[in-house]
Amino acid sequence: MQVYLPALEGHVPSEMILTIQAFNDCCYIFHDTNSFQDLQDALNQFHHYHTIFQTCGVHLNSFNLPCQHSLIHYFRLICAFGAPNGLCSLITESKHIDTIKEP
Repeated sequence: MQVYLPALEGHVPSEMILTIQAFNDCCYIFHDTNSFQDLQDALNQFHHYHTIFQTCGVHLNSFNLPCQHSLIHYFRLICAFGAPNGLCSLITESKHIDTIKEP
């Protein structure tokens, strides 16, 4: 994903690039307990800039996709339960795709 950001520059509003960068920062930030504030800062940046997608008409109603929404809960859940141990949403995503493809 990081490779696409320089390619998009100049073709979309800069706020869109900042939104995608903030989302990437949220996804790849955790290395140790000192990273919690970095996560919160990146999440705040993401929520600050994501409205550009509504302003430009890319996503008219809202910008609340499940993967992005789950980021809100990361900080609290990691503090409460520890690291997610490599869990990801690909399992549920593949089940969703199988369900859609079956008649």
